[in-house]
Amino acid sequence: LDVILGAELRFPENDNDYLVYGIDEQWLRSNPYMCCMSAQEFYDKFHDQVLIIHAHPFRKGSAPVQETAVHGAEIINGNPRHENNNDKALALCRLAGSDTHRDGDEARAGVILPERVKDSYAYKAMIESGRFHLWSPEFQTFVDADEEIRKESGK
Repeated sequence: LDVILGAELRFPENDNDYLVYGIDEQWLRSNPYMCCMSAQEFYDKFHDQVLIIHAHPFRKGSAPVQETAVHGAEIINGNPRHENNNDKALALCRLAGSDTHRDGDEARAGVILPERVKDSYAYKAMIESGRFHLWSPEFQTFVDADEEIRKESGK
């Protein structure tokens, strides 16, 4: 099992969370004030360097998705204690995550890659190329919907 570095960021303007990939420890150390920016400022500055995914974008209480500030959204968020409204994110680039915070939350959703990746940069490249599939035993309808959207778009 390889652990891939990523970050979950929250900017001052609201309580939305953003997943960031395509980073390493040096990148994090070189950008110590990134959390002081707005989501749009972060995207404008780093969109060509990193992959920015809006985590649980339609969770009850979240601010609206700012599509100009993200590359995509998490459509399957497996946290069982939140109203995630996963179905609303199908129109965006789609990822899945278990959102594991407590025992019993693990292995509810994930991303299957066709080959092993060793770091966050390789993971970013794999996602951007569309070479992945979503997995979730509890949210199979979303996995199926994602596969159908991929077929229709040729990805």
